[in-house]
Amino acid sequence: MTRNDTVFRKALKEDMPQMPPQMAERFDETLAGFRNRTVRRSMAFRVVRAGAVLLLVLFLLLPNISPTIAYAMQEIPVLGEIVKVFTVYKVDEEDDRHFLKVDIPQIDTAVGDSEAVDYINASVEALTDAVIAEYEASIAAYPDAYAGLSIDYEVVTNTSRWFTLRLMVYQTAGSGGNLQYNFYHIDKQQGELVTLSDLFRDGFDYQTPISEEIKAQMRQQQLDDPDITYWVDEGDGINWVFQQIAADQNFYFNADGDLVIVFDKYEVAPGYMGCPAFTIPAQVYTEGLVSAPQ
Repeated sequence: MTRNDTVFRKALKEDMPQMPPQMAERFDETLAGFRNRTVRRSMAFRVVRAGAVLLLVLFLLLPNISPTIAYAMQEIPVLGEIVKVFTVYKVDEEDDRHFLKVDIPQIDTAVGDSEAVDYINASVEALTDAVIAEYEASIAAYPDAYAGLSIDYEVVTNTSRWFTLRLMVYQTAGSGGNLQYNFYHIDKQQGELVTLSDLFRDGFDYQTPISEEIKAQMRQQQLDDPDITYWVDEGDGINWVFQQIAADQNFYFNADGDLVIVFDKYEVAPGYMGCPAFTIPAQVYTEGLVSAPQ
């Protein structure tokens, strides 16, 4: 579990007086609208800028010329082929009833323009603008209610082939909280955005075996820990149970190259479980795999 995961999980259990429910619903609707949009698009890298050659030389030579420069460059989150992520907008405000903690990322590349990068930057900007506007509207309408918004990001995967950015949005409205992850993937070799379905060849049923593996893990975790709960089996008054992952379910590849499937809060478990994630053994899906981070 990363530092960000721990902070967000802890925040889910904080209690606050209840905000009017209609404002919390507007928050959820805003995020849901963005999550349901299709991001599957094929794109190719444009012509490399001439200036990138100079930047590439500097990146390769400067660390060898100056130890100070070499150390400084270690602090830059470099993404594969001279691509970096930086914080383009930052806010840290808090009073006795509200908090706004925002770090908004922007992806940059020194090896040429990329429509995939442009799309991600535009998507992140649109989503964060929308949730910040909702937060500001809510505290203007209900200044005495407790509310908060936290936006953060993390580079999850960074190889010569693959890049994944995770955007984390946590919103509180009274005693309730909503945590959502948004993953953005780029296949650097193809210069394309990638969704889960793009990983597999046409006609391969990846949803069924992955879903069955997740159900097995859910049941085992519940047996191992009585504090863990998933909506996986009927009974105990549960009206809905998990059946199958979405065609383009949230995912990422971890440091070991394993496929990890991620669910939104409340999607397959009670809110205190946060955003559950499941590592899928390669043998479950390798047969149909056509794209991976290696």
